[in-house]
Amino acid sequence: GEEFQRGYREVAQSLSETELGLFDERTRTWKSFVFDKIWGQDASQKDVFQDVEPMALSVIDGYNSCIFAYGQTGSGKTYTMEGDKENNQHGISQRTIHKLFSMLQDRVEQHERNAL
Repeated sequence: GEEFQRGYREVAQSLSETELGLFDERTRTWKSFVFDKIWGQDASQKDVFQDVEPMALSVIDGYNSCIFAYGQTGSGKTYTMEGDKENNQHGISQRTIHKLFSMLQDRVEQHERNAL
């Protein structure tokens, strides 16, 4: 992209679904870090939501849940959480709220059917 044309180098690489490699300019070496889950640049909003959906929706069963987006400026935290409404690429927040209300409506309807 534009960064590479300006001479910037890649300093982070997804090594697997759970391992991230970071280039240390000071030591001129790559270091490896392990996380619960890593999404690459090609991951879609749908891909990310599918992975976090069980945790996000656990609140409906009474569990506390928190999804924390962490990263440097411009790394996509807001995009991941909020998405891009113009291109119908809803983020985690909107997908979770939509799904929660849909699930609650299903439970209300099921309760009404069982009450008959």
